[in-house]
Amino acid sequence: MEIFVPALKILGIILVVIFLYFFTVTRFAVAVKSFFREPDKEADSLYWLYTNKYLIWLTDNQFVVTVVLLFQYDRLVAKVIEKITPSRSGGRVLQISCAYGNFSEKLAEKCRHIEAGEMVVCDIVGNQLENLKKKLKGCPGKITFAEEDAAKMRFDDNSFDSVVVFFLLHELPYQVKRKALQEAMRVVRPGGKVILAEFHKPTSWIMRLISRAYFSFFEPFALDMWGRFNPSALITSDEKNSWTIEQESFFHDNFQVVSATKGGG
Repeated sequence: MEIFVPALKILGIILVVIFLYFFTVTRFAVAVKSFFREPDKEADSLYWLYTNKYLIWLTDNQFVVTVVLLFQYDRLVAKVIEKITPSRSGGRVLQISCAYGNFSEKLAEKCRHIEAGEMVVCDIVGNQLENLKKKLKGCPGKITFAEEDAAKMRFDDNSFDSVVVFFLLHELPYQVKRKALQEAMRVVRPGGKVILAEFHKPTSWIMRLISRAYFSFFEPFALDMWGRFNPSALITSDEKNSWTIEQESFFHDNFQVVSATKGGG
């Protein structure tokens, strides 16, 4: 018992330090930037942790992303990659936003396996793209990088066979979420798929309590994923195209993977 109490104190101190660190480089950093100047583009409202080339490595770490996703990272990556099926040889695959961890490497390998003609990765943050270029150096196949805003991409309609969105939407304000998903729907060709992995409202009250506390401090827009923002409902409300939806949830419903096939192919 005498050893147990000091251990709890040490653990408490560590947790407080971690909390203060992440709060400083996330919410506090955004507040400081907004105080000194008005954002002139969407990327200006993002955390320095995501935009500064010297800080990206702090979160683009396999262990860190595994812990943040409650040790479900590999399972979620595998499920998304599994959903990407070859609709045709030489097709194009779009990854919207640079995902942390080894997701992009896995996607590049999948593109090689299905003989995709090109893998395109877009992100609004140039430093994220530069970081990913280093990670994908030496990966097989044609890989193109584009600095694009997910909510207003300059790609043509129906120009990709698969569009992948891996844990991006929860970071965006509600209306931007809608626009980003609608853009993904726009650029995928008939017969192609929009595949996304995201947070979901957990069934466990303990998970809801922990997740709500985390989101409230670090990812306030993520709570939209608990009901206000329903990707499947938004996709099927498309008046121009029909969609076939496959949706799965994981780890007490804390995560979801949605695969939407565009009709007309």
